[in-house]
Amino acid sequence: MLFTGSSRTHISAPFACALASILFVAASPTDALADKYAGAFMEDGGGARALAMGGAFTAVADDPSAAFWNPAGLVGTDGRNLLLMHSERFGDLIDRDYVSYAQPVGWSLLGGEDGAFAFSTIRLGVDDIPITDHLFDQLDTNGDGTVTDDELQGLFAIQDQIKFTSDSELALFASYAERKGDWQ
Repeated sequence: MLFTGSSRTHISAPFACALASILFVAASPTDALADKYAGAFMEDGGGARALAMGGAFTAVADDPSAAFWNPAGLVGTDGRNLLLMHSERFGDLIDRDYVSYAQPVGWSLLGGEDGAFAFSTIRLGVDDIPITDHLFDQLDTNGDGTVTDDELQGLFAIQDQIKFTSDSELALFASYAERKGDWQ
């Protein structure tokens, strides 16, 4: 509680402790401890031209990849544009796909001269990941928590029981830009 005297404001000890506790909890970095690499799949952007420039593409972005690098560059596109990119990393272990469609329009939403919009998607995927954690129990026939060489011979008998899964990250973008004046 706040207590107001004749010329000064006094804060009670319980109120000060509660306020300090709230500020301490609010300032704690618990949200920052989320996944260290969250969103890392988007670091490379998209478009071979942009990647060939080492990511220094922001100032010259005037194709569908501008939706990622600099959406203001969309107003520099001519006509309808479709950009498709596929790359493989680590010998086809990781697949990376980027698709972007950009189109200038003859109207403006925010009072500019003309506008352009784009829709993009980035996908990073790893396919055919073997799930083998259930096989250990089947191989450890004597139940001692280890798998001996003799028990490993049984691996060939149960190899058909290996299941596979996939994992992918996906980002979808919708971008809009419009020309407000002569900028070229």
